Amino acid sequence: MLAELFVVGDAELAARIEILERSVASLQELPTRVGALEVQVLHLRIEMHAIRDELREDIASLRRQMRALFAEMQREMRLLHEDLVARIATTGDSGGGRKPS
Repeated sequence: MLAELFVVGDAELAARIEILERSVASLQELPTRVGALEVQVLHLRIEMHAIRDELREDIASLRRQMRALFAEMQREMRLLHEDLVARIATTGDSGGGRKPS
């Protein structure tokens, strides 16, 4: 009676073997697929490092440019201020021409 429970028909056995063979075949492809993914990830990391380095260089360049522009603006503001102080001193008018009310 117990032996009867384990008896499998030829057609069902063939179907199960076919399913197992397909599963094993797809599993055998995994090392190749994983290897290809490793290569892609490596290339992506190299590209990301290059992009990061390029961005760092660009940001450093922008900072240098901004510092130079800020220094130039400070020089111009200092000159304008000195010019204004000199004009006030030569005209003797420190109140802007208005009398207090």
